[in-house]
Amino acid sequence: MNERSRRLAEQAAQEYMHKTYGENATLAYPKRTDGSEFSKSQSGDFDQVWKVKGEDGNETFVVIEAKGGSSRLGARRTERGTAQQGSSEYFKAIAKTMEGKDESIGTELLAAKQKGNVQYLKVQLPIKDRNGTSQIGAVQVREFHLK
Repeated sequence: MNERSRRLAEQAAQEYMHKTYGENATLAYPKRTDGSEFSKSQSGDFDQVWKVKGEDGNETFVVIEAKGGSSRLGARRTERGTAQQGSSEYFKAIAKTMEGKDESIGTELLAAKQKGNVQYLKVQLPIKDRNGTSQIGAVQVREFHLK
């Protein structure tokens, strides 16, 4: 169920982005190299990073942590201790990790954060088991506030 709920949550995040931003949103990370319908993030990165072109022509990044079922926010050890997923410290640590993996998106995210051009979201897709049947609830979107 974990892999299935992860995929459903990432699909819900993609649908949210398309409904909210339409053709102005482009998935910047992770890159799909296998032609699959779903993106697949890994430990040490963000689930999805989107570039959104505004009406003024400027780009904003939308970073998504996609959670399926009862998945909770994680944490990461940083120089300052433990940082909760969704915090500024966590954002910075993950962007730096991505930068260290030669992912240019990490560098772009750090620069965009300095300019206030990042929106950091949690997209939760509730999935409940009722009498052996999975029931999907309404997508819940919460914005994290970066400092």
